[in-house]
Amino acid sequence: MLSIAGREHKLRELRLVCHNTNTLALRLYWRTGFVPYDLEETVDGSGRKLMRILMRRALSDA
Repeated sequence: MLSIAGREHKLRELRLVCHNTNTLALRLYWRTGFVPYDLEETVDGSGRKLMRILMRRALSDA
């Protein structure tokens, strides 16, 4: 998918958001080259405070 995004759609970067409680996804994104660049505080439907971790990955190496 990274290659398709870069080659066919000419994207230079992919960005995503992951909640701090989703440890498995955070590890996967980290291992595949995504790096955090910002944090945002949010509240879920039950009122619990969460952090949104904004991540990005350059596609020049995809």
